[in-house]
Amino acid sequence: MAQQEKETAGAPSNNPLAVAYRHWGKKLIAAVIVIAMVASVASYYFQTRTDEILSAPAEVENDGGTVTVSDVNARERMEAIGSAVDLQDALNADYQNAMALIEEGEYAQAVPMLEELYTYLSEDESVGMSLRMTLAELYYLTDAYNDCHNMCCDIIDRGEDTGGTYTLLDGLALMNSEDYERSITMLEKALEAGYSDEGTVRSQIMLDYYYMGDYDAAAEAGEALLGSEAGDEVANVVHYIVAMSLLQQGSYQASLEHFDALIEALPDGEYYYDRGVAEMALEDYESAAADYLAALDAGYDTTACWYNYAISAYMNADYEAAVEAFQTVAGRDDDMTYVTAAQEILDELTAAAETAAE
Repeated sequence: MAQQEKETAGAPSNNPLAVAYRHWGKKLIAAVIVIAMVASVASYYFQTRTDEILSAPAEVENDGGTVTVSDVNARERMEAIGSAVDLQDALNADYQNAMALIEEGEYAQAVPMLEELYTYLSEDESVGMSLRMTLAELYYLTDAYNDCHNMCCDIIDRGEDTGGTYTLLDGLALMNSEDYERSITMLEKALEAGYSDEGTVRSQIMLDYYYMGDYDAAAEAGEALLGSEAGDEVANVVHYIVAMSLLQQGSYQASLEHFDALIEALPDGEYYYDRGVAEMALEDYESAAADYLAALDAGYDTTACWYNYAISAYMNADYEAAVEAFQTVAGRDDDMTYVTAAQEILDELTAAAETAAE
């Protein structure tokens, strides 16, 4: 019989719990986006530009000793003032439209409008700071992680990140850019800068370790977090990452404790499947078959799950269920590795049955 593949679940980025947690900041940030600008958002630029126009040296003509401003020069100056007014109207419209889009969750459409505002208003101390912070958040929300990183660096360099929020956001952006080592550095700096939610930050550091393949460090960070008050609110994702880290290390028995705690809180099909992988590796085929079946019942209808269920059922001497599961796999077309293996096993079983009957 073909050997069962000890497939583990994919990286947490493929897992619904881990995906939601990895991007926890998106919902949080979306809920607090505020642009603290005056109602007439372009007034700063308009006033500055008008002052420049009116204070510019005028071209003069000497007409019999009388100094007059030429009609051409006066017209140019009035047209320039009119252009500033038009710009003010355009920027005000951008501001109003951007605010409406943000409220509707249409962040990608709001970004170009705020970038236009930033072009003209970035040097205003209050408005510029607000725009930098909002753009950093919108870049993160729209997966523009490099732009988010650059804007966060600007905010930090200007001394505007007083509570560590944008140091944290930079760490999250670096994580999503797969720059895990720098992400860890920034997340640790967020705590040093006074970011108060220690559990969130330390769980993100744990995720960085997992994604970079340092399963020892990920498991250690998770275990430490579970033993602290800060870990209470993030216990589920910590149990998941610790369990997966131990699974990756081959510490199957140790992983079961964390899968048990996770499934008790969140009975998701994928977690039953992952626990089945650990049980199967421990040759506890009865428990593995039960978990694979629970995963299927919970909607985790993957070819790998059906295949592993078939193997576990067969090893548990439940031959009828095993054959039915192998037939299900053989009739699928979404993962040919399992489909081919299942058909080969069915052929072997058929040949063995025919030989026994002779």
